[in-house]
Amino acid sequence: MADLKQDAAPSQLAGVLASSESEICTSGDEETSSNAFCEPRHLDGSGTFEEKEGVRSKHGYLSSLVRDFGCKHVLLQFSMQHVNQGFMYQLCYSTIQYILATYHLSSPVLQMLGAILDNIWCLKLPLGILSDACPVMGYNKGPYLLASLLLGILCMLGLGFGFLTDLWPTMLMLGSVQLMFTVADLLSQARFNEKAQECPRGSARLMGFMMGGMLMLGLAGQLALGPIMDKLGPRAPYLFAVVPGVFNLLVVACGCMEETRKSKAECAEDWNRVVSEKAQLAAGIIMTVSIGVMCACGGLPELWMSAGGAGLTALLTMAALATLVHKSFAKICVFFFLSSALNPSISGAALYFYTDGPAKYQDGPHFSVTFYASIVGGLGLLANFVGIVLFEKAAKTMPYRRLLLYANILPPVLSLLDAVMFSRLNIRLGIPDHVFVLGSAACEKALVLWGTMPGYLITAQVAPPNMSGFMCGLINCSTYLGYTVSASCGSFLLQYLGVTPSGEADEGDTFANLWIAALVVATM
Repeated sequence: MADLKQDAAPSQLAGVLASSESEICTSGDEETSSNAFCEPRHLDGSGTFEEKEGVRSKHGYLSSLVRDFGCKHVLLQFSMQHVNQGFMYQLCYSTIQYILATYHLSSPVLQMLGAILDNIWCLKLPLGILSDACPVMGYNKGPYLLASLLLGILCMLGLGFGFLTDLWPTMLMLGSVQLMFTVADLLSQARFNEKAQECPRGSARLMGFMMGGMLMLGLAGQLALGPIMDKLGPRAPYLFAVVPGVFNLLVVACGCMEETRKSKAECAEDWNRVVSEKAQLAAGIIMTVSIGVMCACGGLPELWMSAGGAGLTALLTMAALATLVHKSFAKICVFFFLSSALNPSISGAALYFYTDGPAKYQDGPHFSVTFYASIVGGLGLLANFVGIVLFEKAAKTMPYRRLLLYANILPPVLSLLDAVMFSRLNIRLGIPDHVFVLGSAACEKALVLWGTMPGYLITAQVAPPNMSGFMCGLINCSTYLGYTVSASCGSFLLQYLGVTPSGEADEGDTFANLWIAALVVATM
């Protein structure tokens, strides 16, 4: 479907894959080593490590994670990945378009504002540099994470209770909540990387724990979202996210980051090390300025100004970032930028098309919020999981180039299903809207991660030593900058075709050319 996009999972995979691919297990004495499970017993003839079955048999899955990584770290990842990036993220992220739709924004403006909020994830790069270079009271991660969680909780309360309901204060609070998710994902990944270096042989199990829990609790959040919005309105889910947010705050405050306080000399050494990395520092400054400019573009009075300014800024930023790395890796970044940029977004119009009632669009599908947000969204998450399993199987026999080829050919073909839906051809063929949209959503979401996962695997293999995090951050930024260009192009396309619904009464005529927009997207 045109408006279904899942952004947390690719960014999570970036840190996990980079760390799990690049680490080498070190041996130690079984009786004394705290990471005994990680020890290689010996190399067999095929060049692989045999697992210590005696150790595995004495410990269950969760207890072995606690044994290898410690109870505090397992609790931290449960809090940050399962609760924060899973349950809370699905409650909060999926409501953004519904909240913006209450202001009766035209579809091109709605999706541009959504793209600007999505670009806050690009701040991972400068925030990572900041946390490395500027410890607070001797701690690199904990204070930044606590501050972002506290700010996020306050903004969720403000959104949930309807404080400052004007558009731009609301945008500021929505952006602050997005920033909370960005910082939590970044710093929990960084802590995972450090633990994976201590026990690389167990990092795959910890990765499975993190990803599996994130998907399961994300599904729970998605299923709860629709009924909450149906009964209490689009702002109410933020109130339901406050309690788990406070739990996350307490987990971090209780020392689960397990950081050792650094001396002033060590803090100065961190500063000098980061400042000496000219490319990383320049990239962080460029991204910070870029996000600021794109946010400012969102406040411009005319669509051509805001969409054009944001798109041009993204293009210039991508060009600047590509000059900071070796040309072989720059090609990878540019590929992922173009892959997402050359797929115009029409999500703003799709939201109104699917959810407008009979008084607004008589011939529409008239989906309830519960069906569209929870059932379709939940099915999309399950299809994501299926897509990951299919990718794992395909990656064993296919080269990355072929996987990327399929990932860039199949989704546009599946976009033709949107054109069928928007033209109401499915009704003329006797296929009910509910059945058709479930099938198309499942097909599209199963392939959504295929376009990003090979990039992170390639990055893990070609990134220079000690730069895998920086390189994965560039991949992530390249993708999100591409989304900004995608939203800009889609906004111009919708405006040109006259597809400008805004949730007002009798706006059915504005959907007349939406199927043409879907066809254009399918050809890109």
